[in-house]
Amino acid sequence: MKALTKTELVAVFQACKTPELVKKEYLRLMKEHHPDKGGDVKNCQLINEVFSEFMERPEFAKTYDNEGNEHNFDWSEVSQELYEQVMKVISIDSLIVEICGSWIWITGKTRDNAEHLHKSGFHFSRSKCAWYWHKGEFRKSRGRYSMSQIRNTFGSQRINRNNKQIEE
Repeated sequence: MKALTKTELVAVFQACKTPELVKKEYLRLMKEHHPDKGGDVKNCQLINEVFSEFMERPEFAKTYDNEGNEHNFDWSEVSQELYEQVMKVISIDSLIVEICGSWIWITGKTRDNAEHLHKSGFHFSRSKCAWYWHKGEFRKSRGRYSMSQIRNTFGSQRINRNNKQIEE
């Protein structure tokens, strides 16, 4: 069997649009290239490496609704700017990233990451003890809305890169 390259494997996994399709392709490749089936150990190691990288992609992050139900987030419904902002913070394990309408709210252990959040274009809301980002002109609201009211009005999707449910 010929040696696989990382570029070839990335192209194969890139065509997969869901984590389920990535897993299916991974299993197909492992059946074909496993040493017990006449394949090569180095090919299997490379397949495992690329598979792991793809499964950590933010696009495959799990989200949780207000009731704690897990599902895959539909990135097709968010703007490119919002997506780019989420990508700036999703890899920080100590942060909780939540999308409410066209806003991103960040909670969790934000103190250690305050400089990064500020440099990434986020602002701190003292009344909500959370960082936020919103595209476009911002004007202060005359009404004070709690996070619960915001979640109920605009919906809420919590995104966690590690696919673990976030406890409140």
